[in-house]
Amino acid sequence: MHDLVLPFLFVASCAALSGFYYDNGVDQTVVHKHLNKREKKEMQSEILHLLGLQHRPRPVLMVPSRRKLRVDDSLSSAPRFLIDVYQSLTEEDSGELKLTPDLIEKEFNVSDSDVHSMDEADVIMSFVNRGQHLHGIRHHHSFGRLWFDLSEVPAPTTVISAELRLYINLTMVHENIDPTELEEADNHIDSQQFTITVYEIGLEDTLIYIDQMEIDSHQEGWVAFNVSLPLKNWLQRPEENFGLQLVCRSSTTGRQASAREVGLVGSHGNEKLQPFMVAFFRSLLPAIPKQPGQQVQILQKELGDDEDEDDNEVSKRSNRIRRQTPNNNRKRSKDTEEFGGWNPYADLDARLSRRSCQKKNLYVSFRDLGWQDWIIAPDGYAASYCNGECSFPLNAHMNASNHAIVQTLVHLMNPYRVPKPCCAPIKLSSISVLYFDDNSNVILKKYRNMVVKSCGCH
Repeated sequence: MHDLVLPFLFVASCAALSGFYYDNGVDQTVVHKHLNKREKKEMQSEILHLLGLQHRPRPVLMVPSRRKLRVDDSLSSAPRFLIDVYQSLTEEDSGELKLTPDLIEKEFNVSDSDVHSMDEADVIMSFVNRGQHLHGIRHHHSFGRLWFDLSEVPAPTTVISAELRLYINLTMVHENIDPTELEEADNHIDSQQFTITVYEIGLEDTLIYIDQMEIDSHQEGWVAFNVSLPLKNWLQRPEENFGLQLVCRSSTTGRQASAREVGLVGSHGNEKLQPFMVAFFRSLLPAIPKQPGQQVQILQKELGDDEDEDDNEVSKRSNRIRRQTPNNNRKRSKDTEEFGGWNPYADLDARLSRRSCQKKNLYVSFRDLGWQDWIIAPDGYAASYCNGECSFPLNAHMNASNHAIVQTLVHLMNPYRVPKPCCAPIKLSSISVLYFDDNSNVILKKYRNMVVKSCGCH
């Protein structure tokens, strides 16, 4: 039941910030009113809570233009990865993950196992490498040292998987070879193989083996290493997060090789190709919202009052039609013949049908809320909502439960003791929101039960 309340609370709260567009009952979508400064602040707090955030993120990076979401050169590899995933794997209208492997773009070499992790995860985060900014790094660990700030990881969560992603640049390999030897090197480049090993840096300078991969000298593109274990360790013991260490060696001689010789792009290379970590999490918190705040309750009442006014108008018109309609069957038959089969109830039936339990339009605009500086995508989403009467008889399109049918019959016999069934969502879907946190890490978060797909009487 709480899950059914969540979409309504969220979209209702957006209304006060002019980010809420709803159906006014005459096939028009209109924007709701503005709030004063105090009301706006309270409403923002409510929305952030529903999004699972303690405060409004204020990232250092600026959110790229939606028109240039794929090709923005100012973004580093970490945010570009999740932007690419979002663009490739989400439905344009709904924001739901499509999870179709053949739709994944090839730039980051996303695998089938990655798609499986995306399906399981509530939160996906990409972490920028901060190793080059740390002070006091041990001198023999300074080469290939990577470190990631995990302070913004939501809690409590469980780690599904995590990957360290590195880019192998063939151009760097050629640049490392003397021009006079380049032709000869090209002839023998196939014989060059290197092993990249990832270690976790432990206490007292110890190196703990994590994963390794063998690559060819002619290989180019993104490669991924499994770093799930160190990430779990760091989340349990943050004080032991000393980062990761990369070691490159020749696969044939065991000789240690430089990053440039292997073609490995480091922290000082092209920002779009720098190392980063991506992690997939599942939230351990139940999807149960807190009690709605005062502003949410006010807006809920306003929406209900708007619908009640429409229903009262229909009721008045219904009574006028009944008073004006003759009871004499002969007269009614004659009128029907004279007016070509005109039925005084036809218009009423159509109006009542529009007032029966059904899904109505509701759009939430993140851009209108003024959050475009930290929410990358989407600009908004079609939330929809349920409203209308659950009156006897309950038609098939009302998707009534057996209990609702029985309750309707009992209500007819004793309307003062047993209320009518309620119009409520019977099927909900999720949306995916892509945003920056305070550390400019990018988060792709799945919010369940945010979009009404169908309504029914319960």
